[in-house]
Amino acid sequence: MSKQFRFREYDALGLRSGRPAGDQLVSKKHVSKRKLKSENAEVTFDEKGYKEYVTGFRKRKQQRRQVAIKQLEDKERVSRNQHRTEGSSLSREAV
Repeated sequence: MSKQFRFREYDALGLRSGRPAGDQLVSKKHVSKRKLKSENAEVTFDEKGYKEYVTGFRKRKQQRRQVAIKQLEDKERVSRNQHRTEGSSLSREAV
């Protein structure tokens, strides 16, 4: 019998994917992505940026509130104008 693998012979529970561990081919030139990332990683600490991030929560929250208030005012203004135009068109039809 030729060497053919059936799924249930080596992965009956679905614990492994691909070929069985003994038959895995590993390239000698292969370098994992994790290793590449860790070799070139350099962490710098920017005190000014950190301070801006930490102290900026209140500013950003106020900015979001201002934008929301402006949107609500615009929405109300549009609905008022729409009611006015509807009311004037109804009065024209009545006459």
